[in-house]
Amino acid sequence: MTRWAAYRRKRGSLNPGLRGDRQAALLALLYVNTHQKKGATPHALWDFLPFEDEPPITIEHAMETWK
Repeated sequence: MTRWAAYRRKRGSLNPGLRGDRQAALLALLYVNTHQKKGATPHALWDFLPFEDEPPITIEHAMETWK
């Protein structure tokens, strides 16, 4: 069971609908970030995934960002 849980944490859901949504969101993200004006803030993957929650911030990332 722990091996299965580790696989799911690393690879995500096996639901084909959710996997398709994530692939479409990744393509949209690449397109938008490639064709935006210089100096604009880049979009995040979560901007294109309205039905998925953004993962919580890690301690390392928080310390890096809030310096």
